[in-house]
Amino acid sequence: MAIGSIFSTLKRSGGDKLSSATWRRLISSVPSPTYEEEKPPVKTASNSSGRRSLLKSGILGLKLPTEITTEVLQEWVDSGHRIKILELRFISKFLLRFKRYNQALQIWKWLETQKGLQLSAFDHANILKLLIKVQGLTPAEDYFDGLPNTASQKAACVPLLHGYVEERNIEKAEALMKAEAVYEEMRGDGNVKVGWSTLTTLAIIYIKAGLVEKAVAALKSAESMLSKRNHFPLFLMTQYATLNHKDEVLQLWEASKEACMRITWANYKCILSCLIKLGDLVEAERVFREWESNCQNYDIRVSNVLLGAYMRNGWVEKAESLHLHTLEKGGCPNYRTWEILAEGWVRSHDMVKAIKAMRNGLPMFKDCHLRPSQSILLAIAEYFEKDGNLEDANNFFRDILGKGLASSPIYKSLLRLHLSAKRPAHDILEMMDKDKIEMDDEISTLVEAFEKQVKLTPEIDVNANAT
Repeated sequence: MAIGSIFSTLKRSGGDKLSSATWRRLISSVPSPTYEEEKPPVKTASNSSGRRSLLKSGILGLKLPTEITTEVLQEWVDSGHRIKILELRFISKFLLRFKRYNQALQIWKWLETQKGLQLSAFDHANILKLLIKVQGLTPAEDYFDGLPNTASQKAACVPLLHGYVEERNIEKAEALMKAEAVYEEMRGDGNVKVGWSTLTTLAIIYIKAGLVEKAVAALKSAESMLSKRNHFPLFLMTQYATLNHKDEVLQLWEASKEACMRITWANYKCILSCLIKLGDLVEAERVFREWESNCQNYDIRVSNVLLGAYMRNGWVEKAESLHLHTLEKGGCPNYRTWEILAEGWVRSHDMVKAIKAMRNGLPMFKDCHLRPSQSILLAIAEYFEKDGNLEDANNFFRDILGKGLASSPIYKSLLRLHLSAKRPAHDILEMMDKDKIEMDDEISTLVEAFEKQVKLTPEIDVNANAT
């Protein structure tokens, strides 16, 4: 489907001219690229945070990516509870934070089937964005074509445009031309106000298309619209860092500190990420020390940024020293801290430390709804396989298998380890089935090898438990 057809419905009523009112206001009416227009429900007697927490806990408690949110919703309704769309918007935002896109999409699709609940244009834009992430562009195009009104189509247009640019296919140039044409029409229309979100959206498209000068011009225009009361400089800083424009990043950072706003851990995390992206570790360390001297609560998420930079650069000793320093300062390591350390130790071939770090971090994944790094888990599985250490492998992976957290290569490594140890692997195969691991030629060959081993060694039963 050519990108020109994205706009076909919008143009039907006004012909092919860009001067149509709907066509001119296409981008100006959409929210910023983060789609955080809606606010959480307000606490009232009829909509208490306690009731919302029960529903939220039920959905976020679904640990496996394969578990269905609609079953929780339907059970909630069948139990006599009412569901308000604001509650589900709030829960959906939590799911998005943890990249649980499929489960967030299930909520929206369920909402579409409910009578008496009307989705806003903002909601339709969110659904389309999730469709692109979960199912790809074709279903998103079909969804766009079936949207009920022009307002929804306008709101959904930009995420679809982003989807095309992300694909970096032949439609990218056409998408870019369409965006520019709309923007120029908007500038010439006195009734349309071009906001900062329009300009940053355009800048992102330019950046992904490799048009640096145009991206900078759009960001400069957006920068001129900032007020001292908002936090948008952080978003612009990130885009400038992507373009390797260090001066603009530092200017915005200083302007943010001078403005009448509280500098939070998130602000420091942002500037540290930008400086590291720009390759200025010296300035990043200076800013980190500045944060340490001013912070009231030592938030590990700030130090994790610097810790990750050290490990990625192979500075293992500096990373270890920083880790000990954060502990002395009262920092509490989170799952990301242990993952960063494990990743660095895997790279430096210190597998004993890497395994210990992951042992510390894995229990935390139960609370944060994220998946542990598959590359780290595979490296650990291959380490156990190489050493022939079946007992330690079983102990380490016991809480991972069968929960949607292990990939096919990890299972293959464990199968080879069991085969070489002449131990049955029925429990491994059972977990593979539970995790919906597809049977390929390599797995089929391994299973056949187990069957041959049983024939040669009758005391081994391929269907017996391995542990």
